[in-house]
Amino acid sequence: MMKIKALSVGFIGANCYIIDFDDNNIALIDPGDEGERISREFDGKKLKWILLTHGHADHIMAVNMLKEKFNPKIIVSINEKEIIENPELNLSKQFGIPCSVKADLYVQEGIIKLDSHKVRVLETPGHTPGSVIYIIENYMFTGDTLFKDSIGRMDLPGGDKALMKKTLRRLSEIEVDYTVLPGHGPSTSLKREQKNNPYFISFL
Repeated sequence: MMKIKALSVGFIGANCYIIDFDDNNIALIDPGDEGERISREFDGKKLKWILLTHGHADHIMAVNMLKEKFNPKIIVSINEKEIIENPELNLSKQFGIPCSVKADLYVQEGIIKLDSHKVRVLETPGHTPGSVIYIIENYMFTGDTLFKDSIGRMDLPGGDKALMKKTLRRLSEIEVDYTVLPGHGPSTSLKREQKNNPYFISFL
């Protein structure tokens, strides 16, 4: 049975999700900082994949350390390649800790497999060009696209209000009530956000 643990990491408090597939393998979503602390949660299991919802510094800063130590496969949207590789675009240079990340697998909309585990990739641009949502079982990992009662900023490099409107329109039409695990803040549900999130109301 899949287990999920959330850690708030780094000085901005980004959510890193540790997914234990109960088959000795671990996946991470957005290890933004504190790689050693994250790795202490593995309980002897193998870190096999790191999935990035987007490329901003507060979501990628532990990637290189974890890659060097555990050699997981790094997965990100093809539309986010330039951002993860460019310290100015991913904002790490502005934070004084320039960071460039290389992915092993660049993905697009569709289904990918982590061994036997299916992951649905939704392209959700707006916060960044290559922002994606990962859906695993009944969980929706939304990165900085969707938060409880809010959405991601659109005034950072690659942000686009028109694309965010399209993304929210698409999310408003999903009928499954996924558990939403965002990049910052508490979890919520998709139905709750469709009904109560002010941006769904004002943008649609």
